[in-house]
Amino acid sequence: MGKQDVQKKSKSHKDEGSSHSSKDKKDKKDKKDKKKSSYSDKEKKVVKSSGISYLKEIEELKKTIPFWDNMFSSDISDEDRQIAWTRLEVIGEPLIEKYSWAIPDKKAIHICKHFSPLIELGCGRGYWAKLLRDFDNTDIIAVDKYEKRKKWTNVENGDPYLALSKSSNSNRTLLLSYPDQGEAMAIECLRYYHGQYIIHIGELLVSGTGTKCGGLQRPWGKTTSADFQVTLVETFHCVLQYKLNSYPFSNDYLTVWKRTTWTDGRSAYDDDDDGDDDGNDGDDGGDEEESIASYQGSEDSNANANANQSRPSSCDSDSGESREGGEDDESVEDRDCWACIPDDEKLPTPNVAAPKYAHLL
Repeated sequence: MGKQDVQKKSKSHKDEGSSHSSKDKKDKKDKKDKKKSSYSDKEKKVVKSSGISYLKEIEELKKTIPFWDNMFSSDISDEDRQIAWTRLEVIGEPLIEKYSWAIPDKKAIHICKHFSPLIELGCGRGYWAKLLRDFDNTDIIAVDKYEKRKKWTNVENGDPYLALSKSSNSNRTLLLSYPDQGEAMAIECLRYYHGQYIIHIGELLVSGTGTKCGGLQRPWGKTTSADFQVTLVETFHCVLQYKLNSYPFSNDYLTVWKRTTWTDGRSAYDDDDDGDDDGNDGDDGGDEEESIASYQGSEDSNANANANQSRPSSCDSDSGESREGGEDDESVEDRDCWACIPDDEKLPTPNVAAPKYAHLL
């Protein structure tokens, strides 16, 4: 091989090396740009294969705080508690920022899947939605009005109330996970939502689970406002509650609520003229018997007439008929009516007591 050929070959190698170098730089830049907008494929693969990466990281953090479930006990020294708070701040807060406030597990995801299709409002980075989509392709729309730099899955950026107003979303179960962090969004969602089910994730006073926190968050918790919780229990009934893993300072439950139907009270069957307007004291036995007979006939007549009307007296709440989403709730407030909850939708209410007082039962 001549000297000229060697020089040409050397130049060719240099050009090729320069081309590879430019390509490598471009690939690195593309990967960097992609990482800015979403979590890496490796991170997402961990979520899909191992199930819940967040839960695994929490379990590792728990090992460093042996009194995780009893952090505020008087048996714990102030020094140990301060060390725990520091660990939660240094390690826990970045986990909340990366994933979510609420810690999912496989059973929680399975419960949510059962009530799909779903619409999650205030979904943050979409971590719960990501897990649900990975779980048998659950149908879920994830919405957050704040644009996130990094997201776990596709999240629609926009007004949550507009999302609820779409007719195509009217039959979806509403999923709310820590919706009121910094603003009262949940109560507004109730005003726009006309579907059958709400899944609430976080702390609730009205479900009896409460909060560990004192001060301004007592007794409603940090998840949703008092207005939301009162309106929720006025309009829906709880059909399921499941204890979630949570941080030592939280008391998180996944609860499922179904819209309540109503049946008329006694006043709906009473005759309007059930009194003696002419001042008769009722001493006349004949008149009294006639009045009773007249009242019974009127009551039977009213009952038959009402039976033929489409009143909200049916306990078949799955029918989607009367007194459900879309009707003015004030009509329920102004009526003599009672919650019509089928037996198979009532939570069991056993006699329970704290261990210290269990001997009283």
